[in-house]
Amino acid sequence: MVRRGSGVRFPAPAQTEDRLPVVARDGTCSRYAEGLNPNEVLADGGPNMPPMASELRSLHDLSPLRHDSIFGRMAPITRRPRLVLLSFLMLFTELTLIRWSGANVVYLSYFSNFVLLGSFLGIGIGFLRSRSKVQLFPWAAPALVIFVLFVLLFPVQVDRSGTQLLYFGGKPSGLPIWLMLPVIFVATAAIMAMIADGVARTFATFEPLEAYRLDILGSIIGITAFSLLSFLGTPPIAWAIVVGACFIALLPGATLLHGLQQGLAVLALIVLLWVESTLPGTYWSPYYKVSLRSGPEGTYDIQVNGIPHQRISSTAQRFETEPLYFAPYQHTPENRLNRVLVIGAGTGGDVAIALAQGASRVDAVEIDQRLYRLGKALNPEHPYQDPRVHVYINDGRAFLQQSDRDYDLILFALPDSLTLVAGQRSDLRAISSLPKPCRWRRTISRPMVCSRCTTTTASSGWSIGWRGRWTRCTDIPRASIRPG
Repeated sequence: MVRRGSGVRFPAPAQTEDRLPVVARDGTCSRYAEGLNPNEVLADGGPNMPPMASELRSLHDLSPLRHDSIFGRMAPITRRPRLVLLSFLMLFTELTLIRWSGANVVYLSYFSNFVLLGSFLGIGIGFLRSRSKVQLFPWAAPALVIFVLFVLLFPVQVDRSGTQLLYFGGKPSGLPIWLMLPVIFVATAAIMAMIADGVARTFATFEPLEAYRLDILGSIIGITAFSLLSFLGTPPIAWAIVVGACFIALLPGATLLHGLQQGLAVLALIVLLWVESTLPGTYWSPYYKVSLRSGPEGTYDIQVNGIPHQRISSTAQRFETEPLYFAPYQHTPENRLNRVLVIGAGTGGDVAIALAQGASRVDAVEIDQRLYRLGKALNPEHPYQDPRVHVYINDGRAFLQQSDRDYDLILFALPDSLTLVAGQRSDLRAISSLPKPCRWRRTISRPMVCSRCTTTTASSGWSIGWRGRWTRCTDIPRASIRPG
């Protein structure tokens, strides 16, 4: 009787269904262990264990190949591509959850790292339990569908009431914050733990350095792919197709039950996000979910990520309903307005007012090209078609740091980065060359008077830069500004 391990090849078994794939150390999976009972091979841990038994054991744990597999005898995806693809899926899904959840739940605008922290917790849990006999990865796609359905059924948005220039507070729609945020945190952690479970089990089949190299490669590709899709302004249906394709590519070797539940979950995910992506008046920019709704008297209301953002209306309508937009010009009647800068130009409302007040040139800076396009198409004053207007699609702070031009008036039209420009660890300011020079430390929300020369210097989020230049001002104490 020939003893196993003596180097003699065993005869092939009568039933080929019992053959197990042999994973070579280069990641290929093209041969089969002949004449070996799968249960004996996986159970044998002694010196007679075949050289590739450890790989067989790992592969068996990762995705059991049985005669009831949905793909028959098709071998699972090889180990290296599998780890790269799983790492890609994990990072891509994490970024998708962060952006998509924030676009539908306004609470996440104030707790921006909430989903990120839940993802970190879930990934840690997935790796810690990678030796468990219960596999969680097959349940990742169904869990993702349940989460998407929950958020779509209970979105949280802010309803604008009245015609105030600024809208803060109010009661958002949807579930209360004390319930919504914990649900999102736990759901995010659970989804990421299920995906990380698949990553960790494949991760353990490699030497540490090689595993880290493949994991980092997949993660970088995932980050790059999501960044490119966001830059192109693709809607969530594109993200769902990418995630679904990854789940489908990882199916070979799965059991019939797991294959069916993964396939149905992917189909449901694509359908849900296709419905959201094709809603009338809904656009996705590189930064926001932009919602456009028709308002009274030919106006349009724009929401970004569920928050009222701006209204497209004529200059005459704005003068009647929101006269504060005209305050900068009323406080500076002698300003020649040869050159005006608008930071956060949006759909062009402030640009149209500057032109109506006689500005010779207006530099309009707007970071979101989608808002610029909506303003160009829908603004009744057509400010962006005026030859006096020069548009810069750029971040406002970056533009200020790079520009060396002089402006007669600088308008901060409530950009999202206003706090960075005007209050938090930033001393980049305009220095005024008024007849009685004065400097101020920050842009403010109501008329302020310099205590040195009693000259009104700022109002309603705008700053005067009379023939000014940008400089760093740290020597003027906050007490030098007092309310007017």
